[in-house]
Amino acid sequence: MATEFGYLFAHEYEFEVLMEFPPHEHERRYYYPGAAAGGSDGLIVRVTPLRGSSWIGVFAFGSRFETLMTGVFTHPDPGLLCVVSRGAGYFVKANAPENCTVIDVVPITTVKQVAEKPLLLFADFTCLSAYGKDGRIWRTRRLSWDGIEISTIDDQSVCGKGSDPTSAQAVPFCVNLTTGEASGGSAPENYI
Repeated sequence: MATEFGYLFAHEYEFEVLMEFPPHEHERRYYYPGAAAGGSDGLIVRVTPLRGSSWIGVFAFGSRFETLMTGVFTHPDPGLLCVVSRGAGYFVKANAPENCTVIDVVPITTVKQVAEKPLLLFADFTCLSAYGKDGRIWRTRRLSWDGIEISTIDDQSVCGKGSDPTSAQAVPFCVNLTTGEASGGSAPENYI
């Protein structure tokens, strides 16, 4: 799967995904999670804040499967960067890279930026979650047995389809972007 990029929100940094570490690099290096001096393989991102020195982050892969979501996105907070590395998600402060939060959506399969609210919308295999400038706003109930497809987003709602192995077709759902309340969807009865 190709790396996705989202630049919708105003931001106080620039970023670049690297295929390997640059030779003779002098930039600080952080491994996530934990902002440690060493760690696992992962997505390599150079971040250059508007105020401060550039640094390189290595964001641990959430899975060995390359088909899971990978991307870098601006955040409603202009100082935060959102990185998704094969399904594992991170929010990191561009001018203080030791400040990183692991996103509690596992695995992240889709990221959408919604300007009207403003928020970052994350899908995993069964639910949607929305994050704003100050953190998580809501998480839906289970909308799918094992797979969510987002089809439309407007200023009020996000709509899509959830997989249902008991039916011949996916089941539609809509979620209120302000409250996270959902209608429709498909899930095993004991999880609704």
